Amino acid sequence: MNIMEKLLFIDDKKIDGVCTGHKLMASLDADQRELVVFIHSTEDYFRKSGEKFKLRRPKRYKFVFVHDSFDEPMLESGDIKNLEEQLAGKLIYFSGTKKDDIKKRTLCRESLYERFKGFLDISIKVGSYKIDALFRNNYRCWYARDLLNAIRFHSGELVEKAISTSEFQDLYKIKNYNPAQFERIKNNFRSNNYEHLDKALDDLVDEICGTR
Repeated sequence: MNIMEKLLFIDDKKIDGVCTGHKLMASLDADQRELVVFIHSTEDYFRKSGEKFKLRRPKRYKFVFVHDSFDEPMLESGDIKNLEEQLAGKLIYFSGTKKDDIKKRTLCRESLYERFKGFLDISIKVGSYKIDALFRNNYRCWYARDLLNAIRFHSGELVEKAISTSEFQDLYKIKNYNPAQFERIKNNFRSNNYEHLDKALDDLVDEICGTR
């Protein structure tokens, strides 16, 4: 059972009468679909509270993806402002003409649809949403190298320190090692020196990146 918070994905775009969001959902694995609530209309999930436009049950969602087209906006500018106040840090806008910009939290539709499955895959493996994955090509490789650098920084070239870091665990989660396998790996490294460990981790990262 997945205990991660849900993602709300709002997209009214249709091509040849078919909602593009339905195609995206169909491309996801079952455990990935469990995390995503897809809607193509704001009617059932949003409400007017006085003069303000608000999302129902906002605490249920970690991130809210909203199709925000200049030509055919789903939401009025005033409604968007209200949502930004309510959902600070959770909103991510996308459209066919937007630029990928992690600071502005905007994505080109093509980038979002291309990377969304990979974003969910690595997020499920490490147990938390890696939103950067939506803004980078080949995020698995970048993230693996980032984890390796963190292990080296925190280890002080000591095996026990290295294998006790959360980054060490996350690196092996990317490769789908189960807890029993992970414990065996740690025990094997305990019987070797740091140079052996560092070389093994370097090889693992190359494998993840497809450069080995």
